[in-house]
Amino acid sequence: MRLESSLLALVHLFLALIVSAHILLHKRQPRSAMLWLLWVWIAPLAGSALYLYLGVNRVGPVRRKVPRSVQASSPGFDALAASVAGTPLRRGNRVHLLVDGTEGYPAMLKEIRAARISIDLETYIFDLDAVGSRFLAALEDAARRGVRVRVLVDGMGAYSARRPLKRGLRQAGGEARHYWRLDRLFRQPLLNLRNHRKLLVVDGSVAFTGGLNISQRYAKGAAARLRDLHFLARGRPAVRDVHFRFEGPLVGDLAECFQRDWAHSGGVGGLIPAARPSRRLGRAGSAGVDGVAARVVASGPDEDLERIYEVLLGALASARRSVDLCTPYFIPDAVLLSALRVAGFRGVAVRVFVPRASDHPFVHWAGAEYYRDLLDAGVEIWEVGPPFIHSKLAVVDRNWVFLGSSNLDIRSFRLNFEMNVETRSRELARQVGNVLEAYREGAHLIDHAALRRRSVWRRLRGALANLAAPYL
Repeated sequence: MRLESSLLALVHLFLALIVSAHILLHKRQPRSAMLWLLWVWIAPLAGSALYLYLGVNRVGPVRRKVPRSVQASSPGFDALAASVAGTPLRRGNRVHLLVDGTEGYPAMLKEIRAARISIDLETYIFDLDAVGSRFLAALEDAARRGVRVRVLVDGMGAYSARRPLKRGLRQAGGEARHYWRLDRLFRQPLLNLRNHRKLLVVDGSVAFTGGLNISQRYAKGAAARLRDLHFLARGRPAVRDVHFRFEGPLVGDLAECFQRDWAHSGGVGGLIPAARPSRRLGRAGSAGVDGVAARVVASGPDEDLERIYEVLLGALASARRSVDLCTPYFIPDAVLLSALRVAGFRGVAVRVFVPRASDHPFVHWAGAEYYRDLLDAGVEIWEVGPPFIHSKLAVVDRNWVFLGSSNLDIRSFRLNFEMNVETRSRELARQVGNVLEAYREGAHLIDHAALRRRSVWRRLRGALANLAAPYL
């Protein structure tokens, strides 16, 4: 037994030294590196194995130079956004704001049913409930009409739907693929990396993106009354969210983003030339906003830059009058926290909208640990009551809107594959501002007195949850 114990100790020491060296050389965030080092040394062998399985980035990063055609000619935020995003600012887009699945789903289904050439759908969650079944039926009908249908879902977020999607679309003539499948844990050890993007491109001329997943949780009215009858939705809260419909030159960039993800997942087939724009929105959604300048900002562990994160930091630094942030999950790192505080100290009116109760309570506990620092800088924090807000929005100076799939947490900025769109339009910013004002109805404004009333248990709970912030 002594010999076996000594051999195990030597193996642990040898492996821990190698893994520790890898952590020190490759983990750029000191807090994350320290937590991994603790796991490696306090959990013999198991900690090293856990890091080798979950902690190693096997998909990148890939360094990409910014094309000269993309680089901005003048210094300032425009130059930063162009350099970091690596994509051009497309002018002349038409954008519709769609509130909740009540407006978003009918508009998306209408385009799917009218498709003539191609449908590309990418989503994190695809629940085969009343809503998901309608989408699957519409996609199958389109494939049977001869439309090229490609669906890409996350292997964890859409775990229960992966087989029915693949089987149903294959029989109809379409194709479904899964990002980081759970049934390939050892051949594809990327469980910690999620494809969180939400994107629908129809005929290469119309695109939808934002926060909506495919799930009955986002529905209202008659569909909402069916929510509790489906086992996938039991115990999960109803959701408020926003989605956006785009027509114009930006659609081509969105289609290219899907194409890269499709190829990355092993799919074949390239882009199809766009059909003429349909403008078939009907009554769903707000009045369309014309002449919107917009840019795709995609980020993920395959990139050398944290693109969404750095564009957001640049926008906060350039803010002059107001900043509104809305996120379901709020765990800022030290840099983002300082950027918000500095904006507040500069006299910028900063408001942060978060849910009063989260579907992941430990994330809410951790996020509350940052409230005091923000309040000290004059930042307003609004906890919005149910239904649960899932919207991911940033509005700066009532002109710049950042929308898409990214939350304000470390996971979204550094681990997930995310896609946002920055837009420049006062009218679109006004419409988004109206949504945020509606969230304020029934919301609770956090103040120092409320923080002082927190019990010792709640403070300890939040501090403990915050220790795991790099993994939440």
